[in-house]
Amino acid sequence: MRSVDFLNRLIVEMPGHHRVLPPLETSELEEWCAKWPRDFLPDYLVEFLRLSNRVQLWVDEGSPEGYFRILSLREIDSARRIMWLSAGDDLPEYAVPYAHWLATTEHVDGAWYIVLDTDGHRYYEMDTCGADLKCPAGNDVDELLDYLWEQWVRGMDDACRHLES
Repeated sequence: MRSVDFLNRLIVEMPGHHRVLPPLETSELEEWCAKWPRDFLPDYLVEFLRLSNRVQLWVDEGSPEGYFRILSLREIDSARRIMWLSAGDDLPEYAVPYAHWLATTEHVDGAWYIVLDTDGHRYYEMDTCGADLKCPAGNDVDELLDYLWEQWVRGMDDACRHLES
């Protein structure tokens, strides 16, 4: 699913449940690139962030920041650091996610993430209990948005409807 289609569907099909925040500013991209090599960020991810620099899914009174979030560029950082804080820096070099891979999303409980493989620009679902490469989430941002739509937008909507009936 194209980035603009994903964002428009959130706004049109499910108003009030999700928040699409303002686009990425050039200054924030420059700050981020001062810390990380620019080639770590695929162009298609930057294009998505230029449409919305943070998306909050399933926003409500109990979860004002959203149940699940696509992080803004200033929040995107080493997956190890985001997933395990400073303890992630002590992981062996061969452990997944690799030190230079980036967390691009976050679940409200702080245990589930979408991680960007900065070498191949692929996305993986990972959690803090067992990070591995068994759960691919997309080979580019379009596939990632398809995955998120099915798992976190439509999937959660179906689950909530089931509970209400």
